[in-house]
Amino acid sequence: MLTKWWSPIATVHNPAGYRLRVQQLSGRVTRSSRRGCPATSASLQVRPYTGRLPVVVAAHGRTDLAGALPVTMPSGTSEKYAGAWFTINISGVGYRADR
Repeated sequence: MLTKWWSPIATVHNPAGYRLRVQQLSGRVTRSSRRGCPATSASLQVRPYTGRLPVVVAAHGRTDLAGALPVTMPSGTSEKYAGAWFTINISGVGYRADR
């Protein structure tokens, strides 16, 4: 579970009683603060995670990740988007690590 995020550090918390191998982190724009500014990749783009993966998180442990999910506004985006706030959901893919 991703417990906090800011560029360039994310802390991954593993509440499980086994080691967890995190394979992928990604983000998706899900909400905009302005009507008329849709929460789509046409408004805001979340690029792939730039840090080193996979990483193993100890059972009941935490690991800080150096890296980022770069966020960009496509060129040609309307000026009406300036100042809008966007919600970005961050998710990960991983599995139980072998002992």
